Amino acid sequence: MNNSEVFSFELSLINNDLVKKLTIDILDTKVPDYINTLPSSSSKKYHPVDENGNVVTIATHTKSAVRILYVLLDHPMISGKMSDFEKDICISATILHDCVKYGIPPNTADHTVHEHPILVSLLYPYDDTNSEYYLIFEKIVEVASTHHGPWQRSVVSDLVLPPIETDSQWYVHLADYLSSRRWITIDTSDSEDVRASFR
Repeated sequence: MNNSEVFSFELSLINNDLVKKLTIDILDTKVPDYINTLPSSSSKKYHPVDENGNVVTIATHTKSAVRILYVLLDHPMISGKMSDFEKDICISATILHDCVKYGIPPNTADHTVHEHPILVSLLYPYDDTNSEYYLIFEKIVEVASTHHGPWQRSVVSDLVLPPIETDSQWYVHLADYLSSRRWITIDTSDSEDVRASFR
């Protein structure tokens, strides 16, 4: 199964065809399959647990974050402040925010790496960097790269992650933060009941 199939529901929330195609191509050509098996928290301190008591996978955490983001963006005090294109960028950035959380193969670690928010910048799937796709990619990276919010530093790295400066970055960080709380469990199924709640 391609990674884009794993996120078929989340991708269906993106309306812009270019943003959707770019996100699909990144998922299917650049994103490692470990997103479907490795835990979202290698330390096991964060993120909800599944029915077997295991920390949810990166993919499941991502699905939760997208659902929270979508609800935030649909709030009447937020919805009118952002264009549909900006919302699509936020959804794409959330789908991709943790996709290289353990590094980019073959340089993967046995734990999550602090710099993973900016590693997304290495996932452009095309040769042409003068295209409309690249401009969209830069916007996605700009939003995804700040998803750690105030946690820009780590004792295991000298790298300081970029700060939040825009509303889009703030909403994606907030969705990621809420979906990482152990006591918040989100229905990430693609059931008709869940789909209906997004209409």
